[in-house]
Amino acid sequence: MKKLFAILAIAGSLTACNNAAPKVDAAADSAKMADSIAAATKAADTAKKVVDSTKTAVVDSAKAGVSKVVDAAKDAAKDAGNKVVDAAKGAAQEAGAKAADAAKKVKL
Repeated sequence: MKKLFAILAIAGSLTACNNAAPKVDAAADSAKMADSIAAATKAADTAKKVVDSTKTAVVDSAKAGVSKVVDAAKDAAKDAGNKVVDAAKGAAQEAGAKAADAAKKVKL
């Protein structure tokens, strides 16, 4: 009798549990997956925008820095060129004055 009750208890529990694994709703899983993919795509797009804006800011900053350096170099070259021209003018005037003095001495 004990064996009969044990068999009935096992059979009853299997019948009560329907002897099956819980069913997963495929539509709910696919909806969750679609939401996850959409969120990941949105995050990737946001990251791309941030990288692009940062890249643009860095490039613009570098261009501005290079422009400042180039402008400073141009100014320095102009100043150096003007100094050379002034020195050449001074030397030419001095040489001209010496030549004029020499010419006056020769005429005397």
